[in-house]
Amino acid sequence: MRKYRLLFPFVILVILSSCTRGHIYEKYQDVAGWEWKYGDTKSFPLDIKEDGKHYNIYINLRHTEDYKFSNLWVQLNIKKPGNQEDNQKFALTLAEQDGKWLGTRLGNIYDIPPFLVLKNYSIPKKGQYNFILSHAMREDAIQGIMDVGIRVEQVD
Repeated sequence: MRKYRLLFPFVILVILSSCTRGHIYEKYQDVAGWEWKYGDTKSFPLDIKEDGKHYNIYINLRHTEDYKFSNLWVQLNIKKPGNQEDNQKFALTLAEQDGKWLGTRLGNIYDIPPFLVLKNYSIPKKGQYNFILSHAMREDAIQGIMDVGIRVEQVD
């Protein structure tokens, strides 16, 4: 029995470390007053240290029940070394067809699972990259968005 007690923390450590394999970056930025205004960009700088790697890029999001749409259109602009840019729009689904919010709820706050928006995204050159998020909704200011973020995982 004592052997198992010593082995248990090691097993937990292995399980937890395997969950973050490839995870190289994750950050959130608050949205002031929980009102994301058009043109309010959230910038996430990342120094890529290796040439020729592939990454999965995720968008993270937390919102309140005050958000009145079932989806959120976002613009992702990736600024690359050499003044190159990659701009793409994504529709993030926040609710099921019946209106039930996705994600984990705590009070009136919803933490949405990360949205995989770019799978196996090629970054051929190392250097400074800047991931810039803004909303692309038809309204100038959208209520109920608490914070947004970026998560980057290296693909094996």
